[in-house]
Amino acid sequence: MMVKVSTNKNKLDIELIHKILSKCCYWAKDVPLEIVQKSIDNSYCFGAYSANDQLIGFVRVITDYCTYGYITDAFVLPEHQGNGIFRYLMDCVLGDEQLQNFKTWSLVSTPQSKALYKELGFSELKENGDHLEINDLEIYSRQHVVAY
Repeated sequence: MMVKVSTNKNKLDIELIHKILSKCCYWAKDVPLEIVQKSIDNSYCFGAYSANDQLIGFVRVITDYCTYGYITDAFVLPEHQGNGIFRYLMDCVLGDEQLQNFKTWSLVSTPQSKALYKELGFSELKENGDHLEINDLEIYSRQHVVAY
């Protein structure tokens, strides 16, 4: 399958991305459309497209463009999985000229994607003691969140 990868945000199908994230991804369950739009506006995004220019995969990178990149909201549509598309998309992300020479890349993997991320050079945190977080996976289902 021929796949094209682009960082042109105007090509992204925001409604499809919202549907996948809010319905299929545990980390974004019930996320409002306006939050998805604002997160895309404020991140470096990659879309994977089929030969007929339909969005089939997505990765969002939160970054300062010089030292750090956090990979999130990564998916390939179920009907296109198992064809190497996600690997190709991640190769494009990690090889992008605007994202070179980072001291740190990070992400939270799913059990299904952990092996692939390890193949790409990611490793588990050696010492979790310094890594802290507030993680509220139910925020979108408990309250109406407004993107300012």
